[in-house]
Amino acid sequence: MSFVVPDEAQRTELAGVLGHAFGTDLAGTLSWFEGASHEQLRILVRQGEVQGGLLRIPMGQAYGGRFVPMTGFAGVGVRVDRRRRGVAKALMGEALRELRSEGVGLSALYASTRALYRAVGYEQAGTTHSGTFKPRDLHAPPDAGAIELATEAHWPEIEEVYRELAVHQPGALDRGPYIWQRIRAERHGLRAFGSLLRNPDGSLEGWVFYRQKKGPDRHILHLSDVQARTADGWGRLARHLVDLGTMVHRVELLTAPTDPLYLRQLHPYMKMELWETWMLRLVDPSVALQQRGYAPGLSAEIGLSVVDPLLGDETLTLRVAEGRARVSKGGTARVRVHTRGLAGLYAGHLSPRVLAVMGLIEGEARDLATLAQLFAGPPPWNRDHF
Repeated sequence: MSFVVPDEAQRTELAGVLGHAFGTDLAGTLSWFEGASHEQLRILVRQGEVQGGLLRIPMGQAYGGRFVPMTGFAGVGVRVDRRRRGVAKALMGEALRELRSEGVGLSALYASTRALYRAVGYEQAGTTHSGTFKPRDLHAPPDAGAIELATEAHWPEIEEVYRELAVHQPGALDRGPYIWQRIRAERHGLRAFGSLLRNPDGSLEGWVFYRQKKGPDRHILHLSDVQARTADGWGRLARHLVDLGTMVHRVELLTAPTDPLYLRQLHPYMKMELWETWMLRLVDPSVALQQRGYAPGLSAEIGLSVVDPLLGDETLTLRVAEGRARVSKGGTARVRVHTRGLAGLYAGHLSPRVLAVMGLIEGEARDLATLAQLFAGPPPWNRDHF
């Protein structure tokens, strides 16, 4: 068995495997590979045949007011005639060991099957909701102000402001080229449009990117991104969406109950439902715990016995002060936590109490309360699917 970057012939073979798995054609899958970077593809080869593969997506994710380097996985697929033979678990095991050898602390993904990813140490860590609304139902001021059409020349400015805003939303991605192209480039034959709002001093206030799909009578507007700095900016964006409603029957977007676009509405006309719960894994707990941010007013020291059947158990001492953490190997462990439980805790998505009920953490009540304080924060969510 070998876990390698595929050559050109193997990429074509992998495209056939993933196309069969996800219902896509060969040309479309190869085009996806091209846009995603061939160097980030990995395949599992046994007896000369490609049995499965995946795509790595280097990026980051916001936790505790800091972006933590994170590698996402997408397109994890196995040949249909090689399933239920442990191929997917072996593929993910090799991928995680490779990340750990590279010093990566975190990995995240959207799971097609939670059982597989829980078996290799992932746990639910945040949510993405789907929302729909009619433009006329938005509460908006009478005027959006000047609108500027986004062009490629604006990309650096947009990305800088995005990072400034997103770092404070737990779970938000530190987007790389792969994610940004899904927001701004043509997808599924639909062109992406962008509108920018500026403040009187010329600074960028916010933006919306969208694709417009023609329906039987009127159109559907899918928002691939919407951001604003201030309450005034969110109001102006709402007005712009109302103005776009001349030909639009409904608007669709990925969102959350704490999305400012939703919260600022006077009435809950936006229909929202849970779309997916994404999963997280601490590939290297020492690295991930040190790179995360913490509330500046907290100070604590606690020993953790981390249970990780795939990558190996370890005992760590976590010391937090002035918003940062130091982690050392060894010490006296007062809390025993499975790597799945540590992932849910790290994100602030699952409390120690819930993890205890799940059988993923054990410790004295005062120690679990300390961990609850250290990892508390707003609900983690993100607007991006990968």
